[in-house]
Amino acid sequence: MRVPMVYIPVSACTSHITAENQADICGLLYLVRIIETDLNGHCIGELLQPVGKVGNVEAELKAILLHNGLKNIKPFEQHFNEMYAQPDPPISATDLRFREDLREKCVFTIDPLTARDLDDAVSVESVGDDIYEIGVHISDVAHYLQEDSELDNIVKERATSIYLVNEVIHMLPQTLCFKCSLLPGEDKFAFSVFWRINKRGEIIGQPRFTRTVINSCVQLAYEHAQKVIDNPNEDFGTDDFPTICNGFSVQDICPRVAILNTIAQELRQKRYDGGALSINNPKIRFHLDPKTGEALSYELDSRQEANFLIEEFMLLANQSVARFIYDRFPDISILRNHGPPLSKSMKNLRERLNSLGLEFDCSTSKAVYASMQKLCREAKDPEAMDACLSALLTKPMARAKYFCSEGKTGESDLWHYALSIPIYTHFTSPIRRYPDILVHRVLAAALDYCSPPKRTPDELHMLAKICNDQKYNAKNAGDESINLFFKRYIKEKQYITMRAVVTEIYQHLLNVVTIETGHSISINYKMQKVLVDTSNAPAYVLIAERNSKTPPVKLQMFSTIDVKLVIWDDKICGFFVSPDPKQRQINSIELSKKKQQANSSANNSTSENSGSRKQRHTSQRSVQELDENQSQQQEQATTSNGKSKPKQNSNSKKNNDKRV
Repeated sequence: MRVPMVYIPVSACTSHITAENQADICGLLYLVRIIETDLNGHCIGELLQPVGKVGNVEAELKAILLHNGLKNIKPFEQHFNEMYAQPDPPISATDLRFREDLREKCVFTIDPLTARDLDDAVSVESVGDDIYEIGVHISDVAHYLQEDSELDNIVKERATSIYLVNEVIHMLPQTLCFKCSLLPGEDKFAFSVFWRINKRGEIIGQPRFTRTVINSCVQLAYEHAQKVIDNPNEDFGTDDFPTICNGFSVQDICPRVAILNTIAQELRQKRYDGGALSINNPKIRFHLDPKTGEALSYELDSRQEANFLIEEFMLLANQSVARFIYDRFPDISILRNHGPPLSKSMKNLRERLNSLGLEFDCSTSKAVYASMQKLCREAKDPEAMDACLSALLTKPMARAKYFCSEGKTGESDLWHYALSIPIYTHFTSPIRRYPDILVHRVLAAALDYCSPPKRTPDELHMLAKICNDQKYNAKNAGDESINLFFKRYIKEKQYITMRAVVTEIYQHLLNVVTIETGHSISINYKMQKVLVDTSNAPAYVLIAERNSKTPPVKLQMFSTIDVKLVIWDDKICGFFVSPDPKQRQINSIELSKKKQQANSSANNSTSENSGSRKQRHTSQRSVQELDENQSQQQEQATTSNGKSKPKQNSNSKKNNDKRV
């Protein structure tokens, strides 16, 4: 979000600026509200409150939260934490009247290594010849958080947990988070979904929903599960895993992880065959100095089969619950849809690619994904091609939104573009997302455990808007916190050099995206030490060393170049590194010439391409998955994942408060 220049009348500053404190307020951040725009288009504002000194991490993070309208984030009052501080009484016969007892079943969690808020667990049991009953078990937060209670009315305004680089601001009181977390060796209330699925990923019959009591036998990290997946014949010992309880052993866990992964891969392949869209958005996380809190280094967040295993079953659970609650309560279900991208922007992108001799079909999500795959396969530098296409495709994509189902009956009302499925919701993360709690309440009523929720469709429409605004604002705050630490890291190093790919060319600047981290950077020609010939822009530009006879280097869309990133006026600025005549480029014309050759060999490489497609799934995430699966990777207090994205204006009125 771009902040305009705001004019503050002197008369509005008298309570903040005095003769005695002028030295103290120099370099101070203030929260400002825009109150009007004058006839010349100038924004007139008023000072609301001081935030802290420019350059102070805590002040900068506080400013980010306020800038994004995230004000309802004060720590919970002590009595709310005291409400859930005591352990639950033992499970009683009354509890089991309305819950299936799964405490003797092999149920386990797979999460980031340092995760504490464990929303979900999984189970799998053989029930026939190559047929398995797979269960997804989600913490029953709604059991503790009663509708329209004092705490519920506070939580609904927060709507989401907020993940910054160095801390998590929880949606729920800490004691309630701990009570609901599916920790191993503890009896926990859950909502469970079961399917019968064969090894080919074919679902047999209808899913089954029920309230349950579970007792997880082990808290696996993704690293543990990945070790099992990578080494199917390894004879693992107890030292290779965390403590396993409830009478189960490594020999019980490893085969279950393996079969879950096999079925998840089949389900994932079916989704992509059905039209799901993936865009590769790199995620970085920081290693922070425990004393100073500054970034010592960063690394790319890796997502492997173990991550996708859990992700796939969570997506299946969300889809199954959405259909079930909508069939029974078509007027009060909270669902989530994702509209198609902006048609004009997609058309412009297609025309730009066509002008370079590249075919690109944007008629459906499946066609978009297939076109991306084909271009990356044919490119000299697939990594650069993928980074460029991902950056260009992210911009026209619509935002997924929560909505109340009242009056929504058409396919376009319910359809999820990126996942390419007819109906979807959020059910699997009630500890960090309020919409999931709303869904749990409707699901409980649909199963006749209780009366339908009391909130009217009008109230639910308003709640859905709050959840959309808060989710968007929280995501922006998370992205901005990552940018803050990335800028501080660059400033400490003075500069860093990264490989980038050209995405857009203009008369005065060109845009690149860093291939490693996915940051979009504008390079202003006037600030460069090299000569830039723009006479052929926007088709291409030529850059050359001053006073040098070395031939210039041609830069066009998809060209790669090394850029030096520095901090200038608190922004990341890019500078051309001296051009290298041997610099790698993706030559679109050459790609076009190779088209016929690639097409002629397509029949011989069908099997190979299919395998390549599966492999690329491990490095890509659907547009919607990017939005939905952030928090598990962000729960570590000293690390964070994310990327820099162009900011958009929010519809929330809270964003009238600007940072100056």
